[in-house]
Amino acid sequence: MEDHKSNAGRFNSSLTNSYRIEEAISNALKDHLESLIRETVRAENETLLSRHSGLKPLLSIKDVAKTLNCSVRTVETCIAEGAIKPLWIKGQRRFHPDTIAAYIRDREV
Repeated sequence: MEDHKSNAGRFNSSLTNSYRIEEAISNALKDHLESLIRETVRAENETLLSRHSGLKPLLSIKDVAKTLNCSVRTVETCIAEGAIKPLWIKGQRRFHPDTIAAYIRDREV
């Protein structure tokens, strides 16, 4: 009977050790996976930032009027005549700075 108890004790101890090993491996894999995900996200964010870092902010119609040193109404007339083309964003007119620069270049004497 003693042999059965000691064998059962060794078996339980062996099972406990196996569970601990499995848990340690699982935690190590989880940590490694989280590290890989963080590294991948960081690299992707850097790529996106570098790709879009050259973007210039869009201008409002007031910004365009200030740039051209004229009234908003004059800018609206230029838009109506097709001389300046706005971008429509959620019902608001926005202008790319390069579009305004081209408009100025085209009118230089």
